[in-house]
Amino acid sequence: MSIKYNYNGATILQPGAYSKSSVNVIGGFPLSDTGIVGIIGEAIAGPPGDTTGIGVQTFTCEQMSSLIETYVSGPIVDVARALVQPARDNRVTNGAQLIRIWKTNSSLAGNNTISNIDTVQDTLYDIDSQNYGDAENLINFYISSGSSPDAAAVVLSDSNITFPLTVTSNDTLLIDVNGTTYTLTVTTASGGSIDVTQAQLITLLNGVAVTVGADTATPVWAPSKPVIAAASGLLKVTLTIDPSILTAFNQIHEYGLLSIDTSNIATLLNLTVASTISATTLVVTAGGIGPVRGSRGTRIITINRNDYTETLDENTGLEIFKIYYTGAGTVATMDVKMVSGKKRLQTTCTGATADDLNLALEDYTVTELVAFINNIGGGGKYTCVTSYYNAPARSAADIDWYDDIDILTLPVGIKANMIDIESNVNEQSQLVTLDLKEDVYGQMELVTVTNKTYLTGAALGATSNTDFLDGFDALLNTRCNTVLPCISRDATADITAGLTDPSSTYDIDSVIAGADTHCRTASNTKNRSERNCYVGYLNTFEASRIAARGMNSEFTSMAIQNVDVIGTDGTTATRQPHVLAALCAGIQAGLPIGEDITFKYINGYGLSHATYDAIQDVDTAINDGLLVVKEPDSGGYRIVVGNTTYGRDANFVFNRIAVLATSHYIVYNLRNQLEAIFIGTARQSASTTAKSVYNMAASILNNFRDQGLLVPDANNGYTGYKDLIVRLDGAAIYLDVKITPVQAIGFVFINLTLDNIRDVA
Repeated sequence: MSIKYNYNGATILQPGAYSKSSVNVIGGFPLSDTGIVGIIGEAIAGPPGDTTGIGVQTFTCEQMSSLIETYVSGPIVDVARALVQPARDNRVTNGAQLIRIWKTNSSLAGNNTISNIDTVQDTLYDIDSQNYGDAENLINFYISSGSSPDAAAVVLSDSNITFPLTVTSNDTLLIDVNGTTYTLTVTTASGGSIDVTQAQLITLLNGVAVTVGADTATPVWAPSKPVIAAASGLLKVTLTIDPSILTAFNQIHEYGLLSIDTSNIATLLNLTVASTISATTLVVTAGGIGPVRGSRGTRIITINRNDYTETLDENTGLEIFKIYYTGAGTVATMDVKMVSGKKRLQTTCTGATADDLNLALEDYTVTELVAFINNIGGGGKYTCVTSYYNAPARSAADIDWYDDIDILTLPVGIKANMIDIESNVNEQSQLVTLDLKEDVYGQMELVTVTNKTYLTGAALGATSNTDFLDGFDALLNTRCNTVLPCISRDATADITAGLTDPSSTYDIDSVIAGADTHCRTASNTKNRSERNCYVGYLNTFEASRIAARGMNSEFTSMAIQNVDVIGTDGTTATRQPHVLAALCAGIQAGLPIGEDITFKYINGYGLSHATYDAIQDVDTAINDGLLVVKEPDSGGYRIVVGNTTYGRDANFVFNRIAVLATSHYIVYNLRNQLEAIFIGTARQSASTTAKSVYNMAASILNNFRDQGLLVPDANNGYTGYKDLIVRLDGAAIYLDVKITPVQAIGFVFINLTLDNIRDVA
């Protein structure tokens, strides 16, 4: 047997030099981002967090304009602005880098419908506002004919009509539009009859009474007058289908045929459908007789909201392809419908069922569909042509919906108007979206500017405690350094002030408890995403002290003062304590890890509180675990101390936000780097594995020390850590270490001894 070596995962038999490359992983794993703040609260616009497909929304500090465009105003916007511009202090050069948002109030979008023009009116599109909140009800729209108007189909009498024409009282003229009958009843005096000329017949057909001698013939159309009549030559009549009148719009206006019969003058008025059809292009040419098929025209949609107007591009109205049945069937109709979850083109050929088509349109481009139809059954069953410029690339599934369209008597020109209109609106509008309905036929309706349609149903929406808890739960699934609920008091008070929906039910104590519990849960062994929170509490000073002592948590810092800031309109506005909390959170986010928010100047222009005395009550507030700001003699507004509500003892970590944040950062990155390096790797000898983990942990800790996150001192041998022990037990590694996280200087005590003056000459 040959000599074999297993090296770097390969079996080596041939002598020679072999190598493998490796990378020193120290520094190869980036440290986690800092300055990520999650906020939960209300806004007057923007999608609620529990909206399908929304969840937590993330914005960078450079995307504030987009954030404001989405949420417009309200607590979310106030807090976000405070987070990215938190300080007027040259020691704080940044604010929050990422803001993760969960909107709590269940806002609704505005909506309405756009109908078709067809035998039976139905909803063709749903139209919805892109944003949420009651202001979306201000959006309105109107729909105009474009440069290609809805053309009328014209039917011409095929022979001369003998005039004068005798019409007897209660004679009826029946116009049959593909199965829908329109009836003109003519009444005359005393059950008599009158003789009408060509001009008078046209007048009657157009729905106007005619007087002949002493008698008057009165026309009554039921249910409506579908055509406009005119003279055509000396003794002929032309009927033009009027799309503004005809209810059977889809069938006759675009593809249908018109036949006329009367009770007693049928032999005199006879309209036929003869026409010339090109065998190659399927162009229909109306000669002396026969119809000129109409066509769905183009549309221009105008959207308005207050003084903002969008006039969207009209659709092209191009014909995608033509189809004409030329087989042996006696009747041939076509549908484009949804069948078993797929959009299908189906034909029904009476007397030639082998010619029936049943094609899933998504399987074809337009070019492929045309070729397939032309060759079905060996060819000769259909003529299908296209001159559409994008036929090789466009999906055949884009074509409009059709219902029982006659493709035997005349060719049918197929369009993709409806999906093109939808695309235009959804690509161009900043206000609304369209959703085309399935299996709805016909042309888009016209809406005049004088009868423009407004969206309805938009609403601000209420917030409950559950909505905040849902937001905290959602933030568990994403990385944050800090979280902040955007309220400071109960909903009852905010309702009175007009700051929330009258149906809101949240209470501040429950929400703060939820925020603290969220931080504990996120920071536990299983969730591994350490973070702290800032909260606002608007109440009396005594009630605030009780709340902070009751919270007694190293994870939570509580602000109680109102703060004056610059609002979105550029004016100074007083905001509740959660905005002051946001300024403090933004300063933490903008400082290097380990730097304390103590003595940093906030970006505020005034402070207020009904019962807290910013001079007399400072020590009491600090002792009870409140985060307060004061106005020093030098001006501005400065954080007194970056403390938490923790008060059980003088723990140097739990009492200071910066120390806790530093320890969170160190443990998060140490854990993640060791996990990335060692989890899933094959174990070597026990001593080698333990030593490798030890050396790697020491290298990472040394890196933290070099960045100033660990402080060398005499107690730890000037390494910043001590008692590093790595123990291997089966597939588990246990690591113990004591670290000395950086602490900001909080106090300077000066012992000054006064000495007497002495001198010797």
